[in-house]
Amino acid sequence: MNNSTPTLAELADHHGSDKGFNVLNAHGYTRVYESILRNARQRPLRLLEIGLLHPALHGQQRNAAGGFSQAPSLQMWAEYLPNAQIFGLDIEDFSSFAHPRAVALQADQGDRASLARAVNAAGKLGFDVIIDDGSHASHHQQISLGVLFAHLNSGGVYIVEDLHYQPAALEVPGLIKTRTLLQCLQSRQVDGLASMLQVDELAYLHHHVAQISFFDSLDRDRANVFDTRDAMAVIQKR
Repeated sequence: MNNSTPTLAELADHHGSDKGFNVLNAHGYTRVYESILRNARQRPLRLLEIGLLHPALHGQQRNAAGGFSQAPSLQMWAEYLPNAQIFGLDIEDFSSFAHPRAVALQADQGDRASLARAVNAAGKLGFDVIIDDGSHASHHQQISLGVLFAHLNSGGVYIVEDLHYQPAALEVPGLIKTRTLLQCLQSRQVDGLASMLQVDELAYLHHHVAQISFFDSLDRDRANVFDTRDAMAVIQKR
């Protein structure tokens, strides 16, 4: 990195996150995050990210306790947002990850009770930014959205990454893909769709979503295999 204030893309590359332009799939999502957070960089934000590390992709080995001690995106966010409280959520054990302003919590994003316990552990103060970069399975994304959007502060953003890639082995037959669900939610046409959202969760989203914007992934490895358009959804809360 250069000696001036680093950009988010530089921090992504430095810490090994694929949100930038040069590491792993290199989605280029940092261009979107910077447009959202550039003017809020010094604010005492509360940020929660689901999905902290893909061991195979990042070449990370489990430590002696069976968990992981590196969380690239949390380290990136903590450096980019020097006054923020950063929380990470993963089904794996990251209890050995240590940072003065970043905490890793263990939870299953496909389990409502597990998500509720994680929110309680984070202090129940709400979040300004929530990012879903977890399993990418549609039912997990939809359960997480249904539970966590209520804990997003007014004016906050809820972001779902990699909507172009849902692992086939994890998908639930007959369930609407999350990208399609969010496109329908954007146009207020979700009634009757087979999603994982409960009736009260869907009503809450209808009432509290201000707008949904979509952005393409610049995924250099999957562009010829998957439709990388509208791969990132930014959901603004009223």
